[in-house]
Amino acid sequence: MSDELTIETGPAPEPQEPSMLVIENVMDEFISTANIDTVYQKPVKHGETLIIPAAETFAFLGFGLGSGGSDSAGQSGGAGGGGGGGGGSTHTRPVAVIISTPQGVRVDPVYDLTKVAVTGLATVAMVFGALARIAGMRRKVKHFQDEFMN
Repeated sequence: MSDELTIETGPAPEPQEPSMLVIENVMDEFISTANIDTVYQKPVKHGETLIIPAAETFAFLGFGLGSGGSDSAGQSGGAGGGGGGGGGSTHTRPVAVIISTPQGVRVDPVYDLTKVAVTGLATVAMVFGALARIAGMRRKVKHFQDEFMN
Protein backbone atom coordinates (compact mmCIF):
# COMPACT_ATOMS: atom_id res chain seq x y z
CA MET A 1 0.00 0.00 0.00
CA SER A 2 1.18 3.49 -0.79
CA ASP A 3 1.35 6.44 1.59
CA GLU A 4 0.23 8.80 -1.18
CA LEU A 5 -3.17 10.38 -0.97
CA THR A 6 -4.99 10.92 -4.24
CA ILE A 7 -7.83 13.45 -4.35
CA GLU A 8 -10.24 13.27 -7.23
CA THR A 9 -11.34 16.66 -8.50
CA GLY A 10 -13.81 17.52 -11.20
CA PRO A 11 -12.83 18.80 -14.59
CA ALA A 12 -10.38 21.66 -14.62
CA PRO A 13 -12.14 25.02 -14.36
CA GLU A 14 -12.27 27.09 -17.51
CA PRO A 15 -9.68 29.88 -17.50
CA GLN A 16 -11.23 33.19 -16.57
CA GLU A 17 -10.69 36.34 -18.55
CA PRO A 18 -8.23 38.65 -16.76
CA SER A 19 -9.85 41.68 -15.12
CA MET A 20 -7.95 44.21 -17.16
CA LEU A 21 -9.09 42.55 -20.40
CA VAL A 22 -12.70 42.76 -19.24
CA ILE A 23 -12.29 46.44 -18.37
CA GLU A 24 -10.62 47.08 -21.72
CA ASN A 25 -13.49 45.40 -23.59
CA VAL A 26 -16.09 47.43 -21.69
CA MET A 27 -14.20 50.66 -22.35
CA ASP A 28 -14.00 49.80 -26.06
CA GLU A 29 -17.78 49.35 -26.14
CA PHE A 30 -18.36 52.71 -24.49
CA ILE A 31 -15.86 54.51 -26.70
CA SER A 32 -17.53 53.05 -29.79
CA THR A 33 -20.73 54.93 -28.86
CA ALA A 34 -18.91 58.21 -29.51
CA ASN A 35 -17.92 57.06 -32.98
CA ILE A 36 -18.26 59.65 -35.74
CA ASP A 37 -20.90 57.41 -37.37
CA THR A 38 -23.03 57.77 -34.24
CA VAL A 39 -22.70 61.56 -34.18
CA TYR A 40 -23.14 62.20 -37.92
CA GLN A 41 -25.43 59.72 -39.60
CA LYS A 42 -25.17 58.76 -43.25
CA PRO A 43 -26.12 61.67 -45.52
CA VAL A 44 -29.39 61.45 -47.42
CA LYS A 45 -29.40 62.87 -50.95
CA HIS A 46 -32.68 64.17 -52.37
CA GLY A 47 -32.21 65.78 -55.75
CA GLU A 48 -29.62 68.52 -55.29
CA THR A 49 -30.18 68.61 -51.53
CA LEU A 50 -27.91 66.76 -49.10
CA ILE A 51 -29.25 66.17 -45.57
CA ILE A 52 -26.93 65.12 -42.72
CA PRO A 53 -28.49 64.29 -39.32
CA ALA A 54 -26.28 65.19 -36.33
CA ALA A 55 -26.54 63.92 -32.76
CA GLU A 56 -24.74 64.23 -29.45
CA THR A 57 -23.61 61.19 -27.51
CA PHE A 58 -22.89 60.85 -23.80
CA ALA A 59 -21.23 57.83 -22.21
CA PHE A 60 -20.87 57.41 -18.45
CA LEU A 61 -18.91 54.56 -16.90
CA GLY A 62 -17.94 53.68 -13.36
CA PHE A 63 -16.48 50.66 -11.68
CA GLY A 64 -14.90 49.57 -8.44
CA LEU A 65 -12.82 46.71 -7.17
CA GLY A 66 -12.18 45.49 -3.66
CA SER A 67 -10.07 43.00 -1.82
CA GLY A 68 -9.08 42.02 1.67
CA GLY A 69 -10.60 39.95 4.37
CA SER A 70 -9.75 38.57 7.79
CA ASP A 71 -9.23 35.18 9.37
CA SER A 72 -11.27 33.75 12.24
CA ALA A 73 -9.10 35.61 14.78
CA GLY A 74 -9.82 38.94 13.13
CA GLN A 75 -6.35 39.29 11.65
CA SER A 76 -6.24 40.90 8.23
CA GLY A 77 -4.70 39.00 5.35
CA GLY A 78 -6.37 35.75 6.30
CA ALA A 79 -9.49 34.38 4.69
CA GLY A 80 -10.65 35.56 1.30
CA GLY A 81 -12.14 38.76 0.20
CA GLY A 82 -12.56 40.54 -3.05
CA GLY A 83 -15.28 41.76 -5.27
CA GLY A 84 -15.97 44.23 -7.93
CA GLY A 85 -18.67 45.77 -9.97
CA GLY A 86 -19.46 48.47 -12.38
CA GLY A 87 -22.01 50.03 -14.60
CA GLY A 88 -22.60 52.68 -17.11
CA SER A 89 -24.98 54.27 -19.52
CA THR A 90 -24.93 55.78 -22.95
CA HIS A 91 -27.33 58.31 -24.35
CA THR A 92 -27.61 59.66 -27.87
CA ARG A 93 -30.05 62.31 -29.00
CA PRO A 94 -30.52 64.26 -32.23
CA VAL A 95 -29.41 67.88 -32.05
CA ALA A 96 -29.44 69.23 -35.60
CA VAL A 97 -29.97 68.59 -39.28
CA ILE A 98 -27.38 69.96 -41.69
CA ILE A 99 -28.93 70.83 -45.05
CA SER A 100 -26.75 71.53 -48.07
CA THR A 101 -28.37 72.95 -51.22
CA PRO A 102 -26.96 74.78 -54.25
CA GLN A 103 -28.03 78.02 -52.50
CA GLY A 104 -25.88 77.28 -49.43
CA VAL A 105 -25.62 75.30 -46.20
CA ARG A 106 -27.81 75.76 -43.14
CA VAL A 107 -28.07 74.03 -39.80
CA ASP A 108 -31.54 73.49 -38.36
CA PRO A 109 -31.55 72.60 -34.64
CA VAL A 110 -33.74 69.78 -33.37
CA TYR A 111 -35.66 70.91 -30.27
CA ASP A 112 -36.49 68.37 -27.61
CA LEU A 113 -39.79 69.75 -26.30
CA THR A 114 -39.80 67.33 -23.37
CA LYS A 115 -36.42 68.59 -22.22
CA VAL A 116 -37.56 72.21 -22.60
CA ALA A 117 -40.74 71.50 -20.60
CA VAL A 118 -38.89 69.67 -17.81
CA THR A 119 -36.33 72.49 -17.58
CA GLY A 120 -39.14 75.07 -17.42
CA LEU A 121 -40.97 73.15 -14.68
CA ALA A 122 -37.78 72.72 -12.68
CA THR A 123 -37.06 76.45 -12.95
CA VAL A 124 -40.59 77.35 -11.80
CA ALA A 125 -40.29 74.92 -8.87
CA MET A 126 -36.96 76.42 -7.83
CA VAL A 127 -38.34 79.97 -7.99
CA PHE A 128 -41.38 79.03 -5.88
CA GLY A 129 -39.12 77.20 -3.42
CA ALA A 130 -36.86 80.24 -3.08
CA LEU A 131 -39.86 82.55 -2.59
CA ALA A 132 -41.31 80.21 0.06
CA ARG A 133 -37.99 80.15 1.87
CA ILE A 134 -37.74 83.95 1.78
CA ALA A 135 -41.30 84.22 3.13
CA GLY A 136 -40.45 81.77 5.92
CA MET A 137 -37.34 83.74 6.83
CA ARG A 138 -39.38 86.96 6.94
CA ARG A 139 -41.83 85.30 9.37
CA LYS A 140 -38.95 84.17 11.57
CA VAL A 141 -37.37 87.65 11.56
CA LYS A 142 -40.72 89.25 12.40
CA HIS A 143 -41.28 86.73 15.21
CA PHE A 144 -37.76 87.42 16.53
CA GLN A 145 -38.36 91.18 16.40
CA ASP A 146 -41.73 90.90 18.16
CA GLU A 147 -40.32 88.55 20.82
CA PHE A 148 -37.05 90.23 21.67
CA MET A 149 -37.11 93.79 20.39
CA ASN A 150 -40.32 94.99 22.02
